Amino acid sequence: MNKALFYTHRCMMVLYAMMLVLAWIIFIQHGKSDTITVLILLTAIYGGMFFLHLKASNEVKNGTEVGKTLSQGLGCLLLLGFPIGTVVGVFILINTCKKKWQTGAL
Repeated sequence: MNKALFYTHRCMMVLYAMMLVLAWIIFIQHGKSDTITVLILLTAIYGGMFFLHLKASNEVKNGTEVGKTLSQGLGCLLLLGFPIGTVVGVFILINTCKKKWQTGAL
């Protein structure tokens, strides 16, 4: 198992869940009628990222090529989130290189 990568994906899941809950709290407190569209959009984006990191962490745990490919895709996507996302993205990409990747469940 690629423990560092597994836990990185799990931490990102927690981060997305916390950001979504915080967004819901903030937008509900404002109580404007047009906020429901924003909430649906944010829920779709953060929920989608949560699901992708969940899928990636489960596949990384098993050491599959799907996990490696999904992790690399998420790592590239995270590179856009300067500065913290960039650091996490680089960390994910480094841990999916051939030298560090462990295939199969250990």
